Formats: sequence, C-alpha cells, structure tokens
Amino acid sequence: MGLQKPRRLCCFAQQCVEQGEGTGEACLSQAFELILSPRSKESVPGFPLPPPKKKDLSLEEIQKKLEAVEERHKSHEAAVLKQPAEKPEREKEALQKAIEENNFSKMAEEKLTHKMEATKRTERRRGPPSWSIRKRRTSTLKKY
Repeated sequence: MGLQKPRRLCCFAQQCVEQGEGTGEACLSQAFELILSPRSKESVPGFPLPPPKKKDLSLEEIQKKLEAVEERHKSHEAAVLKQPAEKPEREKEALQKAIEENNFSKMAEEKLTHKMEATKRTERRRGPPSWSIRKRRTSTLKKY
C-alpha cells in the first residue's frame, strides 16, 4: 500500500423559496467541496471481527428466566381478559354522561322558556313602551 490521495466530494445544495404572487420563486444555491483525509490504520477494524463471547448459563439462571417468562405471560393474559370486562363499564359511563348532559340542556331550555313567558306577561300587563307611542314630528320641523 502506497501513499493514498485524499478523497474529494463535491456537493451542491439548493433551496427555493416562494416570494409571493407574481414574483415567482427565489432560489438560493451553494456549492462546496469536502476534502477527506485518507483512512489511518488505527481507524480500520481488523477483519473478521471475533464473535461475541457467550456466557455459560447455569441451571438456576435458566429456571429464573423461564419463571420470568411465565410471569409475563400470566400478566399479559390477565390484561387481555380484563380489557373486555372494562368495555361495558366505559359504555355505561358514557351513556350516563350523555343522559346527564341531555337533562341539563332540557332544564336550561325549560328555564329559558319560562323566563320568556314571564317577560311576555309582564309586557302585556304594562302595555306598550312609551317610546313607541310618541310619533316623530318630522313634518312640523322648520326647514331653514
């Protein structure tokens, strides 16, 4: 292996930005060159890489791992069985909430209707407002 030449990479970047109606786009571009130094021998790993060392497991460690797997399976099964039981409960809660909202809107509507009727009765008892009885005197005004 002789002396290696540095590697050169040429790059070009362009960004176009829309400026507004009728003006079109403005493009900004930039060119640059990267000069990479040659690889050093220290940075190159030796091939082939040695396989990872395996730890010898004892019978106790294997049994502990199997028990942990069994626990995970049981907890997963319990979660799966619990999920359908929660669904009707959530449906009941949603239905109850909808009923409460419906009752609230009905009560608010009844109160508003009652208030409007009371206002109409009061207006009928008092008669028309005084400002509606007066007539404008536009014809009697003098024009200068």
